[in-house]
Amino acid sequence: MVGVVAYETWTDLRRSWPDAQSSLSDLISDHVTKADPKSWEAYLVLLTPGVIGNEDRLEPQLIRSDTNRVRKILATGDELRSISNVERVLLPLLPLTTEVSVADEGNLLDRLPDLLDGDPGVVRVIVDAFRKQEPILERLHQHINP
Repeated sequence: MVGVVAYETWTDLRRSWPDAQSSLSDLISDHVTKADPKSWEAYLVLLTPGVIGNEDRLEPQLIRSDTNRVRKILATGDELRSISNVERVLLPLLPLTTEVSVADEGNLLDRLPDLLDGDPGVVRVIVDAFRKQEPILERLHQHINP
């Protein structure tokens, strides 16, 4: 059993992971009995693109080593720079194989409009604003109301 939670920032992850652990534990308790095979084999995957500050460098290891209720796998922005990094982080869970072949991981944002349902023009505006670190809602509003 695996629970995956993605947080926007390292601070959010550090503050909220105990709640995610409790939710996963409660869910397991509601649906799995101790007699079930592998009932104790649960993982909580905690991910964030946020980067850890120097003052918190030891905190991820403390979280990972806390196996009190479930095992934890934790990865931050330093460790999640590409698809292969995500696969490496999740490898302890399953033998994962990458089905998607991407010539250049840098162009995944370019492919996003084609992968999502909806107006590709709107998605392009959002992606462009994201890349330029501009206010996304403002750019979207300008696109919709020229």
